[in-house]
Amino acid sequence: MLFCFMGGTCTGKNTLMQKCIDAYGWKPIVRTTSRPMRSGEVDGVDYHFISPQEFIDLLNDKKFIEFETFSNERYYGTLKSELESDEVLCMTLTPQGLLKILNSTDPSMKICVIYVTCSLGDAIIRYVNRVGVESFSVDDKMEMCDRLARDEGMFKGFGELCRNLYYNYPNFNIVFFENDGTSDLVDMLKYYKGVHNERIKNPQN
Repeated sequence: MLFCFMGGTCTGKNTLMQKCIDAYGWKPIVRTTSRPMRSGEVDGVDYHFISPQEFIDLLNDKKFIEFETFSNERYYGTLKSELESDEVLCMTLTPQGLLKILNSTDPSMKICVIYVTCSLGDAIIRYVNRVGVESFSVDDKMEMCDRLARDEGMFKGFGELCRNLYYNYPNFNIVFFENDGTSDLVDMLKYYKGVHNERIKNPQN
């Protein structure tokens, strides 16, 4: 079983995933990236950090089940070996990565997307707090705007795509979660206690 936490910048998907790991004992999949490590990140926990050339070498050896390329030689990917487990797995993923995994994994593998959204205001507040209010610069503002604009294009129509996947892939499931502080995802998944074994009916955005 694979839970894929998906959503734009600063929707809180990583925090929510960690809460589910703590509550349910899921095993997180650690993706590999060639981008520089940020302050506070831990190699092998947040990502497997490698050089751009090392990433390309692994790619040429067909070690990735999915990968994505961004500017400035920033590559992100999931090693096939990360999915070789009988445990309940979880990871963060983009729409492009999700489609690659659906087309590359064993069709019998159950995949549940947890699509996390929030208001633009909440996303901005989280971004500023993550950088630090006192140290937030013009460059940080530009980076934030670029990421928010990129996410808008990346996730445009994603809810409809998930509904189509739900009706076309027997082992695909979707949970829409508005991270507005009024609901608890862990409790929601307890309510959907059949999420591991049976499908949530009538997915809604």
